[in-house]
Amino acid sequence: MTTPKLPLATLAAMALVGCATNASSRSAHPSPPDDPATASFEAVVVGTIHRSHLTESAYPLSHLAGLIETYRPDLILVEIRPEPFARGHLEDGPFEMGYVTWLGQSKGIAVSPIDWFRDEDVGVDADPEPEPADRRAYEEETAELDARMDHPLTFAEVHSPRQDAAVLSMLNVRARYLAGNPGWNRRQAWLHQQALEAIRRRGAHRVLAFVGAFHRPELEAFLAAEGGSVRSPRSIPFGATARTPAPPQVVQLWREGAARLRAQAAKAPAKRAEALTSKARYFEVAADRAGQCCVEPAAFDAPSS
Repeated sequence: MTTPKLPLATLAAMALVGCATNASSRSAHPSPPDDPATASFEAVVVGTIHRSHLTESAYPLSHLAGLIETYRPDLILVEIRPEPFARGHLEDGPFEMGYVTWLGQSKGIAVSPIDWFRDEDVGVDADPEPEPADRRAYEEETAELDARMDHPLTFAEVHSPRQDAAVLSMLNVRARYLAGNPGWNRRQAWLHQQALEAIRRRGAHRVLAFVGAFHRPELEAFLAAEGGSVRSPRSIPFGATARTPAPPQVVQLWREGAARLRAQAAKAPAKRAEALTSKARYFEVAADRAGQCCVEPAAFDAPSS
């Protein structure tokens, strides 16, 4: 089936909407590293595509399983906040984060949550507006980048130099025109720090990080700057992994997560409720299909059966 192409701006928005759930805005504040130069680890940073794993035939969930099986890390990092993770509320992150968390733990691999954001930002366009004199330039530069990335979100493309360059260019545009892009940059700074803290706390040597595709280039660069040896996911020879259904335990996690998301939506302000309901719906689609591709995007808009 032909996969619809998502513009970069849409993928960037999914980076936060895909992570909505109920948790305190208080973050765990890890202590800064004593000596950044002492880090000694290899890291593979995998960019995931959230609900598009259910529509993109060239990047199914089974690729993530293949990476875990082939690379055999001693630590997996996931895009979930620490507090919900500790409670078992893995729906705080995108649905694939629950999948890789369960797979890793079932193999005896340590899994650490590294995300950070505030509940009140979910479903709300909190970005500053460009100055009136800058609006046209901002829209033109954003449109040009979207046009450059007008392609399916395949595994190869998500981890390509072209994608990395486009993501970093988009973040540059947003920082220049949106008052420094403060919400995103604060989240990224904590995600980076919590990733490094988890690696050092665990004494990890082989690290497999799963984060949304927009988070990937900056996290990879940060870990390299902290002394890590970074390796492209495309260099892992996991081959053509069989597209088997997600384990029943994972399907149950998705169903329970969807129910909690809908319960939260019932009590939330309108925009947050809309984001939570949308997320619950795609968790339900994932559960109904046991995580297998492929559905049409319209499936995410239909009411749950």
